[in-house]
Amino acid sequence: MNGQAKGRSMQKFRDRKFVEAVELLQQADGKKARRDKRRSTRHEIRVPVQIKSGDEDQKSPWTTVKLRDISPRGVLLEISQKMEAGSSLLLRLPAEVTENPASPLICRVCHCRKDSGEVFLIGVEFIGRMNTTPTSATSDAERDRIQRSILL
Repeated sequence: MNGQAKGRSMQKFRDRKFVEAVELLQQADGKKARRDKRRSTRHEIRVPVQIKSGDEDQKSPWTTVKLRDISPRGVLLEISQKMEAGSSLLLRLPAEVTENPASPLICRVCHCRKDSGEVFLIGVEFIGRMNTTPTSATSDAERDRIQRSILL
């Protein structure tokens, strides 16, 4: 083999190895993307928040839990009790103290898994926001009916 032929052969070998390396990196990246089923980026933040069970009578108390991360579509919460996927809850995020506090968010539990000891991690998605502004009696009845249908 002459020098030019050997040089072209080595170049093809390097090019082929480079292409293989790029393909392997793309496949590895693709596997990571397939494992993460989230539809939006999440941001780690550790703050206390309040939740309330979405029970029918709406008389359950607000409970303080830990927020682990948040995205535009939902949050990951650290709680002391197991919750079933598909169940609903109300979530109050921390806000500045004002005359009109933010309305609680209506959320649906997507998953619940035991973390450690008596701690569970629940992933919830945002469904909507509760309307807490005063309305007429007719609207109150309609709001309660809609709220019960969403939270159940």
